[in-house]
Amino acid sequence: MESLSQDTPILISTSADEQLIIAYGAMKRLGWEPQYAGPYRLIGFTPKKKLLANEEIMVEVTEDKIAFSSKLNFDKANWNAARKDKKNVKALQEAYEQTQKEATLEQQEEWLKAVEQLREQTNAILTEQKKEDEELEQVMHISNGSRYVTMSLLAINILYFVIMAIAGVGIFEPSSDGLINWGANFSPYTLSGEWWRLFTSMFMHIGVIHLLLNMYGLFMVGAYLEPMLGARTFSIAYICTGIAATLVSIEWHDSNMVGAGASGAIFGMFGVFLALLLTNLIPAKPRKEMLTSISILVGYNLINGLKDGVDNAAHVGGLISGLVAGFVIYLSIKKPSLKTAVILLLLVTTGLGSVSFLKIHRNDTLTFETTLKHFYALQAQALAPYDLEEGKRLAAIKTVSLDAWQNAKKEMDTAKSYKLDKRQQALSTLLNEYAVLRIQETRLIIQVAEGDSTKEQELENVKAATNAKVDAINKF
Repeated sequence: MESLSQDTPILISTSADEQLIIAYGAMKRLGWEPQYAGPYRLIGFTPKKKLLANEEIMVEVTEDKIAFSSKLNFDKANWNAARKDKKNVKALQEAYEQTQKEATLEQQEEWLKAVEQLREQTNAILTEQKKEDEELEQVMHISNGSRYVTMSLLAINILYFVIMAIAGVGIFEPSSDGLINWGANFSPYTLSGEWWRLFTSMFMHIGVIHLLLNMYGLFMVGAYLEPMLGARTFSIAYICTGIAATLVSIEWHDSNMVGAGASGAIFGMFGVFLALLLTNLIPAKPRKEMLTSISILVGYNLINGLKDGVDNAAHVGGLISGLVAGFVIYLSIKKPSLKTAVILLLLVTTGLGSVSFLKIHRNDTLTFETTLKHFYALQAQALAPYDLEEGKRLAAIKTVSLDAWQNAKKEMDTAKSYKLDKRQQALSTLLNEYAVLRIQETRLIIQVAEGDSTKEQELENVKAATNAKVDAINKF
């Protein structure tokens, strides 16, 4: 918020000290509290009112003028802030003029001592602040550290989203099929050979709102953490915690959930940051402030993640893996010679953990889907003869249909050895039973067509069973 100021001409003296001590007396006259002072500046605050922010009052002097300004403390603006500032400036100007006329020599000497004491206190505060800033800079490298990995990650995520949008994937509510086709985490596919989804799902988002929220979080944590860790360590930690988050999501959710987004990796980096803040690496005062802010932010997002449609398991997985990684990374910061070893440890642990997880949870969904394609192709082949003219139909049923149904059953027999979830296993069983009924039906059709009327009732029974099986299959 812009501050208001008004220049007041010098009425008696051109001495900066004399101007400041009169300003000090004017503040005290108004019941305001001077708190900081420099060679040419005095800062005080109005009394704090209940539920309202107090105002910061500043007096600046030069050789030929004095300037007053007012603004709400902590920049907490409200509807009448400008009016308050103008009122404060006017009140201080009037009090200054009145104090200048009425102040005794004894009062001025008392105010001078008070201003000099404020200057000493202010100088001590500034010296301590400078020391803290230097210590913080030495650890976090905020002013000169690298942020190009953070900016690159932002660019990759945004570009990925734009390309998906151009390709027709919905901007606000993309379909599950569209997300899966572009690399989202879909555990039946991820666990049956398409392991790369652990990685690609970290860079795609389910709508523009999801993207914007995650990119804001990524920028916030990356702006502080990348300069502190360095580009290489930051990159490795981001990828490792992101993969860990996806694995936890797979373990936690049912097999039909489609997952995507950078939030798992972002929570991972917040976990790294929290771990470092729990050590003595960062100076105490800023460490406490940052720890409070990040804890509130993470806590809020975890609570918000309890609502439907949010993959909170990935958030928790990223956060926990980030905490573990953060304490390991702390060792490399304290002892730089361990940096390469720590990076290798993160990569090897993530790699071996991922391979072990994928092996233990392996399924044959993709192979099963290929088998289903073959099965339905054979079904189409088996049913085609029934569309032929009557003179050619029976011969085609004998030579084509019966053989196609037998091959279809073999496909389902092969599927018995696949590692599938319960739903897929149930479908496989139904299709196997369906193929058996179709073989029986085809043989009976041939027998009846060749004149065996004793098989007609049996044929009707088999057709009824086949239709019931079709209804059961269609429910999938």
